[in-house]
Amino acid sequence: PPPRATAAASSAAAAAPPPDDPATPEHLLSPPTAKPAPPPASHFAVVRARVRRLSYFKPARSRAILAGADDGAPPSVELSRTGRLLGRKGKHILLGVLTAADSGAIALADEDGSVPLDLTGAHKTVGFFTASAVVLVEGEMDDSGVLHVLTLAQPPPPELSAATPAPAPALAGGAAGPTLSDGGMTMVFSDVWLDDTKTLRRLEAVLRGYEAAGGAPDEASPPVAELFSFVFCGSFCSAPHAAQEGRSTTQLLFRRLAELLGRLPLLRHHSHFLFVPGPADASLGPQSLLHRPPLANVFTAELRGTLEHCHLLPNPARFQLGGQTAIVYREDVLTRTKLAALAPPNIAECDDVHRHLVETMLLQGHLCPVPLAQTASYAPSALLLDAAPDLLVVAGRKAQFNLQADAASGGAREGTVAFSPGSFGSSGKWMVYRAAERVAEASFLELPD
Repeated sequence: PPPRATAAASSAAAAAPPPDDPATPEHLLSPPTAKPAPPPASHFAVVRARVRRLSYFKPARSRAILAGADDGAPPSVELSRTGRLLGRKGKHILLGVLTAADSGAIALADEDGSVPLDLTGAHKTVGFFTASAVVLVEGEMDDSGVLHVLTLAQPPPPELSAATPAPAPALAGGAAGPTLSDGGMTMVFSDVWLDDTKTLRRLEAVLRGYEAAGGAPDEASPPVAELFSFVFCGSFCSAPHAAQEGRSTTQLLFRRLAELLGRLPLLRHHSHFLFVPGPADASLGPQSLLHRPPLANVFTAELRGTLEHCHLLPNPARFQLGGQTAIVYREDVLTRTKLAALAPPNIAECDDVHRHLVETMLLQGHLCPVPLAQTASYAPSALLLDAAPDLLVVAGRKAQFNLQADAASGGAREGTVAFSPGSFGSSGKWMVYRAAERVAEASFLELPD
């Protein structure tokens, strides 16, 4: 059985209607009276604005005047630009975008132009460095116009005084994620293969354990099941293309899940269930899209009729756990990032490849920090991170990992818990997140053949 919930809280808010509910019809085209949306700022412009807000990148003289004194101002760092390097000797610090030519030559580009880089012997900070990544570079120019890099670094995180976390951007269809209780437990599963008999048997065994622990402790208290939230991530079919082959196949898979949940009265009536599609699930657009709309109502009618609180979310999904922001992204980001890296990460400084990945995502402010040509998405803003979330779930098919919030680091992960639940379909692993304690725990169940 699952760990017992130690806190009692009121029932979470009821689920909002699904984004494509017939009561709130949506249209692919805007009405003729709608004003066109302004073009989004480039990723480089967003990161550059964030960096320039940091105190140590502001002119020291200006900071002293703002503080009412001309003396004692902390030293600042001057950012150079590629257009001002010609003929200037000595060390320079630049903020720009890494680019790579077919020949393998690497350069740094900014608003002025670009400069060739020599990364031989450069010290790299934690993180992956891919083409299109925004980076800080410290180096020296030679007479041939090449910048010999001494340090290659990810952009620094925002200062608390400079960070202005905005509400999560509107999701596909204009629907915001639900707000759930922060006094209970959130169980996260990835690769919930509904076409695999062993996966369904394992899932039923796990859910029956939570059902047994979900009763009311006494007659005056609500059921503990009200404190349970279940996040089911795709792909919901083990065969890569089976879910795309026919509507009836996908409907049958979710009918099986509805029948299973229908046998668990405490969970179906009191717990919240969140569904996040995976890369191979039937959805609008090709499988190469890195942002996917929610599962369509036509596939999940019986499921929504069975569950009291059913939330069909896009991928990536954003929702609230009380006052905490949670982001769940079902994509093999580690594999994509490794393939796009221009150089291997600095294992001597950190031998945990998952920390390299999470630091890169948070410092780049992007859920899939790979070249733009590899990030097909009809809603690019959905992949951006305006501020580091409290919980970041990177649900890939690789190994399970768990990075607790590191308040002593002062870095990107200072306030973020990040984990991957692993593949439930292939390994029987999932993760449990206790929002009140801000702790994630690994779980595992293996059934005999």
